[in-house]
Amino acid sequence: MKIRLLKLGTIVKDTPTGVKGMLTIASMDMDGNVNYIFQPCSLNPTTGQPSDRIQVVENRIKGGEYEEIDLPVQILGTIVEDKATNFRGTAVCLDYHISGCVHFDVKPAGLIKKTGCTIDAYNFDIRRLVGAEIPKLTEEKLEESKKSTPSPEKEFQKSKM
Repeated sequence: MKIRLLKLGTIVKDTPTGVKGMLTIASMDMDGNVNYIFQPCSLNPTTGQPSDRIQVVENRIKGGEYEEIDLPVQILGTIVEDKATNFRGTAVCLDYHISGCVHFDVKPAGLIKKTGCTIDAYNFDIRRLVGAEIPKLTEEKLEESKKSTPSPEKEFQKSKM
C-alpha cells in the first residue's frame, strides 16, 4: 500500500527544540500513526559521539518533502513468526529505515509468570518473518531484496513499545 511519508535522509528542523537533524526511520503503528526518528546534526561535546536521537511526530517537523512509499502495512495486526528463533506474536509496528529496509516489532501474547509483566516486543527484518500476509520470496528475489534494501548495520533489539 502506498503511504505518504516525509522523505528519509532529509535535513529538517525539530520546531520545539529548534535543532536541525536528519529523519532516519519512519515508524507506523497498527492505527496508522507515524513517528519519525530524528538524528540531531551534532556531536555530544563530552564523548564526541553523535547526539542522542529522538522520536518525533510529523507536526513537530519543519521542512522536508514528502514521497509515496509502497509499504506492507497489511502485515500490521497479524500474527508473524521469526524464522530463526520461532519468536511469535502480533506485528504491532512497521519501521521503514533510511536504507529502504522494512522491520516489524513483534509483540507476543501473555505475561512473564515470574514478574507478571508483558513479554517485550522485538524488532525483526521482514525477511526473517513468516506469516499469512508476508509474501514468500524465492532465493533469487531474497538476494535481490538484500542488495536493494540492505538491513541497517545496528538493528533494534527491543521495541520501545
